[in-house]
Amino acid sequence: MTPLLLQVLGPHDRLHGIHNRFVSGGSTPGDVGLVLLLGAAFVAFLYVLFRMQRRWRRKEIDNSGKLFRTLLLDLGLSPADRSLLMAVARDRRLTEPAILLLGPSPFWRHVRPWSDAQPGRRRPGPEVVERLATRLFGRPSEMQNSGE
Repeated sequence: MTPLLLQVLGPHDRLHGIHNRFVSGGSTPGDVGLVLLLGAAFVAFLYVLFRMQRRWRRKEIDNSGKLFRTLLLDLGLSPADRSLLMAVARDRRLTEPAILLLGPSPFWRHVRPWSDAQPGRRRPGPEVVERLATRLFGRPSEMQNSGE
């Protein structure tokens, strides 16, 4: 037990010895190098930690588009319905496109102006949008229109 205690106290005593030599002005170049090396290692550790944190945070922020596409697949929508919703999100420049799936009110708030702005051939028929809204929210269009 005593040798283990001495081993634990050994590095601690050595650090106090280095500290005392710095305070008294009798430090050696090796002591200065050791302190600089420990400082550089600590700064490198903080840098690596910071970079890892930024990478993790960036993944959380940049996944809104991937989340939207995943939700569209999970809902089992047809390719035409997925394409329509992705076009709405793209053309309306939604930073969080999943808002279209939150409820009837945000859905209609973005889909109506988008649909009205589409030229003749590209404009989806009202029955297509109504069917999609009913599939997403399971409510008749009268309730969705009054939900705004």
